[in-house]
Amino acid sequence: MLAALLPLCISCAGSKIEPYSPHENLLSIAAEFELLDSKDPYRDPPAKELTGQNIARVTLVRLANYEALHPDRFTPEIEFLRARA
Repeated sequence: MLAALLPLCISCAGSKIEPYSPHENLLSIAAEFELLDSKDPYRDPPAKELTGQNIARVTLVRLANYEALHPDRFTPEIEFLRARA
């Protein structure tokens, strides 16, 4: 029985799980901001992210990180999203 399970365990050990990276591109940052910030700012409290932080503040930090990683890419789009946040 053990000899039959050994090849199965060895074949599963070789697969590598990639780490989760939530924001690889500008579209994912913008989509999360648009989904969570769809409330009325005058009636509802500020939208919160999964970590409990303000979505506008987190979006500004993510945009700054994206801009540092990819300078001179999508500059008008980044500025527009920064102005909305």
